[in-house]
Amino acid sequence: MGLGIFTTISYIFGYYELTRKGITLWDRISECNVEYEKMSENRRIAAVLTVIGLGVAYFSLVIVNGVLYLINAGGL
Repeated sequence: MGLGIFTTISYIFGYYELTRKGITLWDRISECNVEYEKMSENRRIAAVLTVIGLGVAYFSLVIVNGVLYLINAGGL
């Protein structure tokens, strides 16, 4: 629970090193060769639709859970 701040800080430093130097500390230590390219338009659309779909599924399950709870509690 309390270690989340360290994770966040390591992500921030990793992002800085990746954008400024092109390699992160853990990639350098493990001697990894990281190759990347910009996402294509189709992959961007797929990523956005996936996030939207997961959000809709989450909120649908929350609503179903609430309705089932009310039915079980005798509220409906």
